Amino acid sequence: TQVCPYSDSYYKCKCNPCDGYSYTLSEATADGYVTDGSCNSCGTTKYKRKNNPCTGYLTCECGGEIGTPTCKSGTVTKYQTCKTCCEYKCSEASCPDGYICEIETCSNKYCIIGCDVNYTDWCIQPITDCGALGYTKTADQCPNGYLKCPYGETVFCPTETKCTIGDIYYSDNTCSSADNYNSSKTVLGVVVYVTDNGKHGQIISAETSGRYAWGTYGVSSLPTITSNIGAAKDFDSCGNTDKIIAAGNSTTHPAAWAARNYARTAETEGKWCLPSAGIMANVYMNTDIINNSISKLNGTKFTVPENYETVDRTWTSTVGGRNDLWVFTMDRSSNNGLIFHMREGDDGDLYNYLVRPVLEF
Repeated sequence: TQVCPYSDSYYKCKCNPCDGYSYTLSEATADGYVTDGSCNSCGTTKYKRKNNPCTGYLTCECGGEIGTPTCKSGTVTKYQTCKTCCEYKCSEASCPDGYICEIETCSNKYCIIGCDVNYTDWCIQPITDCGALGYTKTADQCPNGYLKCPYGETVFCPTETKCTIGDIYYSDNTCSSADNYNSSKTVLGVVVYVTDNGKHGQIISAETSGRYAWGTYGVSSLPTITSNIGAAKDFDSCGNTDKIIAAGNSTTHPAAWAARNYARTAETEGKWCLPSAGIMANVYMNTDIINNSISKLNGTKFTVPENYETVDRTWTSTVGGRNDLWVFTMDRSSNNGLIFHMREGDDGDLYNYLVRPVLEF
């Protein structure tokens, strides 16, 4: 690289730097790698390396079958045969009495798919009892008008019973059926749960408020409900949400905070909640009448997906333990629309599912 100043026949030499060849042979052939060319630097051979292509082996999302041959490609293990990913759609440790179940072999859990013979009362059915829905009168008992029960002949008087499931709820604290929709009023949502003969209950927004992660662990004050039947009886949306809000912030628990920050009107700001599992089970059991009102409002209806890959899920505020949450789906293979969701990672749940706020009245 340098010429002698007294004779240009003489030079100084340097070793070939072999730029890019930065591995020894043992490093270039370490587990998962193969050599990708070599270079001689004054008698020392240096190497490049690349990931072992592992021709004939597969990248498996859920790992390989037990005993299948493996091959290391860089830091990734590939398999000759992949195993089927587990959907974790079932949650029952055993099939309850009075039900027909199917078992998910990968999780060894049971899904309830129907009622056993002569056990129809064990299954949670759509509420079609007119009396339970608040329709307890006859037409002649309602001189100022009435609404007829969609499942029978009884009626209810608007001045006596406040609301029924499927009613459109307005900001002036009145409600009406979809057929009597008053477009001049400000709508808050659709009634999905009633108590005290319709004087109190919960309404759900006609639209979702976006997609969010549920959040991190650490809400120890929430009750743990491990069975689908128990989850379907949890109606404490705002009680659950209050506990989640108290346990963190919008970064640690995005879904609950998104529901709480939802506001149809200034008066309802800060009062909306993440729905409990029981509320969403009510939606599942009364989908047709609820969707009828949502359609009147040009909202987003609850629809059954064409296949499992297109299932959209909605968060609930009901938990099944440190590693489990209850989510809602209109997939008809689920029971009451509720399925167990396994949390992901040490930082909590990273899935961005839908948030559909509810409001108590």
